[in-house]
Amino acid sequence: MSARRVVAVIQARLGSSRFPRKSVTPFRGRPLIEHVICRVQQMSGVDEVIVTVPTSDADLIRVVTKLNDTQDESLPTTRLVYGPEKDVLWRYWLAGTAYQANGTDVEVFSMDLLSRARHARVSLTDEDREHVTTWMKRTLYPDLGIVRRKVDHLSSLKLSVDTRSDLLALETLDVDI
Repeated sequence: MSARRVVAVIQARLGSSRFPRKSVTPFRGRPLIEHVICRVQQMSGVDEVIVTVPTSDADLIRVVTKLNDTQDESLPTTRLVYGPEKDVLWRYWLAGTAYQANGTDVEVFSMDLLSRARHARVSLTDEDREHVTTWMKRTLYPDLGIVRRKVDHLSSLKLSVDTRSDLLALETLDVDI
């Protein structure tokens, strides 16, 4: 039996309606996607880092490729997986199968469960294709709760960037992101 591989899959695209081109928008001198990749590369227990992007997002692909060419060689190389813009679920599945994954970053699920979601074509909605775990939660685990870690001084901060105003709010923080 082979050892379990933990793969962090970072989903990125430039076509967001709330914040177009967010992933390549500069934040503290670097594109936002670089900040995300660098943080994930520093996580212990992660065997592989994969960025899954739409095939048509050439600017995003260029940024990730450039990061691989210029970063410290002691960090894991970031792999790229390409797929359709409107089907994040399919891109995750491609990443998982290409790199024999058994889990991902933040939302953790087995490759088997990801495959089940991918093949549930008749019950998939457009939201399921965009958000990956909505089908899992709705169909298999409707009572699934959110696991939160112990509250600390940063727990109340919203550190995700969904809109341009979120980015502006992050700029005011005096923390290393």
